[in-house]
Amino acid sequence: RAMVYYALGDTKATMLDIDKAIKLKPEFAEAYNNRGTVYYGLGDMKSALLDFDKAILYNPNLSSAFYNRGLIRSKMGNLKGAMEDINMEIQLSPNNAEAYNYRGYIKYLQKNYELSIKDYELSLYLNPEYSVAFYNRGQSRFMLKDTIGACEDWKKSAELGYGVASEMVRKYCN
Repeated sequence: RAMVYYALGDTKATMLDIDKAIKLKPEFAEAYNNRGTVYYGLGDMKSALLDFDKAILYNPNLSSAFYNRGLIRSKMGNLKGAMEDINMEIQLSPNNAEAYNYRGYIKYLQKNYELSIKDYELSLYLNPEYSVAFYNRGQSRFMLKDTIGACEDWKKSAELGYGVASEMVRKYCN
């Protein structure tokens, strides 16, 4: 119910509902994961990180908690920790295209463009219509001076509806 409130934009009702769930069942990992997601949406990275830590403590097989904590860690500049979390997410959910895409993004941030492309390709293998993975692979190709490959990816990403890709096409692919 809490995440329905969240989808409707009622953060206060969401938090009240999650807090009640935690009070009734203090080791309910999914509740901590959900509350961490809300904190993340509010920009409270420290509280989100603490809740994802608790979710993982109470359920070390909750793959989404690893993914979520990986997002937070990368935004906080802890790319090593983020990579560990995303690798665990992939181990627990090997068919998650978003996880491969995000691992590719971490490698991109580490300036490891060749390896980032491999992860984007895995992501696209799992979801051939994943516009963000096409865009990200284009970014890595561009950094490797493969403008033709980058433009192909950005065009495909734009066709799939990712608006940012259209800007790259206009800027670099004429």
